[in-house]
Amino acid sequence: MVVTGAQGSTIVDADGTTYLDAMAGLWCVNIGYGRTELAQIAAEQMQAIAYYPHTAMNLPAAQLGEQINTLMGGDYHTYFVNSGSEANEAGFKIARQYAKHEFPGDFRFKTISRYYAYHGTTLATLAAGGMGDRKGKFEPY
Repeated sequence: MVVTGAQGSTIVDADGTTYLDAMAGLWCVNIGYGRTELAQIAAEQMQAIAYYPHTAMNLPAAQLGEQINTLMGGDYHTYFVNSGSEANEAGFKIARQYAKHEFPGDFRFKTISRYYAYHGTTLATLAAGGMGDRKGKFEPY
């Protein structure tokens, strides 16, 4: 299938057939396609500053981090990443740092996950998952 357009929760193929996108663009379009108000906000931000690495903060990220902290009702830190794969990868790294700090000398490195679980497409997330057809070509870990 060649997708040529999308609006709301539907996609359109090259033949003009409309389909319900029940996967939300593989989980990253859960607010729907064609949201002009979000496209406008994104365009404004891209014109101001499209990207800067984690070595410094930008105002929208700082404001969102503060809003998340307020919603959580505590004194938390926010670490922004670009995808679910990166979020899980960061979680694995944070867990390893914690174990190394709290249990010095112990070799705590294993990740426990559900059988046939999907955690992403990075090497560590593939290793943690149980989907052999996805991870087999990258073994051993």
